Amino acid sequence: TAMMLNGDYDPVEPEASMPDQDDEPTPEEADEYLTMQVLLPRGDGYQRATVAHRKRDADGNPIGIRNNNPILDTRVYEVEFEDGAAVELAANAVANALFDSTDPDGNEFLVFKEILDHKKTDQAVRKEDGWIEREGRAPQRKRTTKGWKLLIQWADGLQTWENLSDIKESYPLDVAEYAAGNQIIAEPAFAWWCPLYLKKRRAILRKLKTRYWRKTHKYGIEIPHTVEEAREIDKRNGNTLWSDAMDKEMSANAVTFKILENMADGRLPDAPKGYKKIRVHMIFDVKLEEGFRRKARLVADGQMLDSPRSMTYASVVSRDTVRIALTLAALNGCDVLVGDVKAAYLNAKPTEKAYFIAGKEFGMHEGKLVVIIRALYGLKGSGAAWAKAMRAHMRGLGFKPCLADKDLWMRVAVDTSKPSVEDESDSSNQDAQLIKHKGTAIVKRLPAGERYYEYTLIHTDDCMVISRRAKEIMEAIDAVYKLKKDKKTGKCYSEPSTYLGTKIRKYRSPDADENDPYCWSWSGDDYIKDIVEQCERKLKAHGRQLNAKQTSPLTPGYRPELDTSPELTGESWHWYNELVGQLRWGIELGRGDII
Repeated sequence: TAMMLNGDYDPVEPEASMPDQDDEPTPEEADEYLTMQVLLPRGDGYQRATVAHRKRDADGNPIGIRNNNPILDTRVYEVEFEDGAAVELAANAVANALFDSTDPDGNEFLVFKEILDHKKTDQAVRKEDGWIEREGRAPQRKRTTKGWKLLIQWADGLQTWENLSDIKESYPLDVAEYAAGNQIIAEPAFAWWCPLYLKKRRAILRKLKTRYWRKTHKYGIEIPHTVEEAREIDKRNGNTLWSDAMDKEMSANAVTFKILENMADGRLPDAPKGYKKIRVHMIFDVKLEEGFRRKARLVADGQMLDSPRSMTYASVVSRDTVRIALTLAALNGCDVLVGDVKAAYLNAKPTEKAYFIAGKEFGMHEGKLVVIIRALYGLKGSGAAWAKAMRAHMRGLGFKPCLADKDLWMRVAVDTSKPSVEDESDSSNQDAQLIKHKGTAIVKRLPAGERYYEYTLIHTDDCMVISRRAKEIMEAIDAVYKLKKDKKTGKCYSEPSTYLGTKIRKYRSPDADENDPYCWSWSGDDYIKDIVEQCERKLKAHGRQLNAKQTSPLTPGYRPELDTSPELTGESWHWYNELVGQLRWGIELGRGDII
């Protein structure tokens, strides 16, 4: 303890001496993340993992330096799942996983999987006591959940008994379906609310199932829903636009299938052992940015297959990473190029074993048995299969994934036109690069010059390359996985004008020197303008308009619990959710003022 005298601390006890070297805590002993448990994505859901220990380099030194700002914390950890599997995570990734699984007060929330069992105590209201009767009024059910507990299976494998009142608030539809399926819906704890939720559920799902089929036109162009309907539309319009789109899709999918010929007597051959029969269907769209091009895509009904045992989750680069990468491009004077891999999934082998009977889209092969030999769109594991193939190619080019975002790939590069800031005579400063050529690992010594990092950002089949030789990297990707060519320019890559729906442009301040690097701007203004115009058109069709004097989304003093207006119908409900989604995306693009 200490007393404050004349602005100084007057120690009551002697000041402690510095500890000996042996008394200094190890990095593990002083680490706040070690032994923490976090929820991490794995397979179809989340699993609990423990931060086991710090990652160390070849000399046994802990990797990275601690910083109070998680973004600047460069420590790396090994995190272990309960089955012994381990992954590497950067400190900021550990922090994100921790904050994502807790509320603002630090209370952990669990990811729900299913209800396994139920039980009730003596406090539960009996059926005969489940009504409130008042003179001159109709009987009303008691609103109670007292005395009931549910056994919950959480996504990380944990099983706990929870109060019905708590689970009802978070997962009402799951509880209602469980009560109906287990014939306890007549119990007072469930009878007063479950039937209403099940009624709403049926109405919502009915609208959800019909939403796609109710969209008959897009940009004024009639959208087919089947192969027969597509050909009928072409016949009425006197063109072959939809038929051409289907032919193009089937041509691109030629490598995806192995068509088995019928037997001599016309019967279908036996399906390969271990393969499961599924269905496929064609979906249709119109691409506005490509001159209203008709697009068709053959997809598998993947829900007919069991989930693969291996991970089906395929991550994508985050928008924050894209922003940071564009900033680094400006600071390092790097070029930025983007490209789109053609029929990306079809470059990978499937994780599922499936076959189907060919439909009308297969022309002369209709009715034959078709085995899927490539990762067809719609299969549960196709996304992960493509991601795995692309990761292997990036490693073959000498890139390594960033620990903070696995879809940001980086490698050391050298600009030989600029002098190195290092001592050229010191061979220890000469970086080496590990690349693979025809399956053989080769260590490539880098020449003298200015060192910098090259980056490749991957969002499914969209690639963004940041480098002073970006063209070479794009061509290396195109050599293995063909990039789509722009019909106007004939090139398969270009500087970005839009990326993931966001307007991007090069910018240099009028006051800047001509030798100063360009920076990149990221704007959501065009997107916001577009959704406002869409909203105005839809309101006008109903004889309404936006209120120019409205200062907030809700009228001052609005009380939702007193709102007696009619519930939204299917179409209005869909539009409301669409508007919320559009506004959320606008906020993501930088329009925080919308909040």
